[in-house]
Amino acid sequence: MVEWSQLPDDLLSLIALKLHFLPDFQAFSLVCVRWRSATTPRCQRLHLQVPLIVLRPKDYSGTFELYSISNHEKVQFQLPELEIRCSRQFSQGWLATECHDEDIYLVNPYTRAKIPLFTQALGVKKHYLHGAKLSCNPTQQECVIIGVFSNMPLCFRRIGDEKWNFLPLKDEYDDAIYYNNMIYVVTCDPHANYLIIWRYLGKEEKEWCIPHVPHLPPKNSAYLFRSSLSNHLFCVVRHCHGGCTADCNVTAFYVMRLDENKQEWIHVDSLDGEALFIGYKNVVSAPACQILASTIKGDCIYFLGKRMMDNGFHAGFVSTFCMKSKQIEEIFTDQDPFYAVEWFQQVGDV
Repeated sequence: MVEWSQLPDDLLSLIALKLHFLPDFQAFSLVCVRWRSATTPRCQRLHLQVPLIVLRPKDYSGTFELYSISNHEKVQFQLPELEIRCSRQFSQGWLATECHDEDIYLVNPYTRAKIPLFTQALGVKKHYLHGAKLSCNPTQQECVIIGVFSNMPLCFRRIGDEKWNFLPLKDEYDDAIYYNNMIYVVTCDPHANYLIIWRYLGKEEKEWCIPHVPHLPPKNSAYLFRSSLSNHLFCVVRHCHGGCTADCNVTAFYVMRLDENKQEWIHVDSLDGEALFIGYKNVVSAPACQILASTIKGDCIYFLGKRMMDNGFHAGFVSTFCMKSKQIEEIFTDQDPFYAVEWFQQVGDV
């Protein structure tokens, strides 16, 4: 029998191909230098894994459960030192949540690194935190954080800055993104016949008012994302019947791309080859041509939903919307009553 320390490199690489979660990479790489070397190439491409589904926590103990639709496995991670009271939103692989000192932090669920957002200085600790949108990994100094609070203007700051900057917005907003040194905000009122996209850079502001598409049902919500392949900025509008909750019947998605030369939003039937994953609060994109799963298709939108079961609990499901055929197909249903809430994109080194 071959000793574990004598396993050939090609066999170690095959074993590493079976790893899908960052904690597994970490445990595997701690065995020895050779085992770590076998995991390094794949771990560096963790962001090209299919994003994991975050299941709604059963309580406030700090326990989270992640689910992989590519291999149907679940993994748990615990953050018992946190009080998950304010937010469960992930961005760039980090969680925005409130800690015991009542300030809000960005927390890496795997390394447990914490970055304070200094919200007490804003006087916002009594306001509900919807989440924090990050322009990139917050360990990088150029990262810009957009703070999304209830009953407060949208605010932002760079990592390392102590001062927050408020945006002069009057209306509610669906999503915001930092793109090419500017902040874009989208507002989608399901009862209005138009969509508003707003851009801010210092004193320079621009607003687009986009009419409702006549043949589609009322708008439900809108999302902004940047393509990692083309660097284009997209706005994705979800249309559905049945209200503004995740139970509603999604019927279509309408996609627009910003033409920076003409300064116009144009309707498109492609995501530039990206696969888009839409949750209740967040959106994650990944290049389908590079993603480490043959089942994920480009120019498709993967979105979460929930429905009431006979026992009175909710069951979560995942459906796809094909940009080419305009067809919706359900690909997965979870019978666990603690249904999915959003997507989590794994990032980081082992």
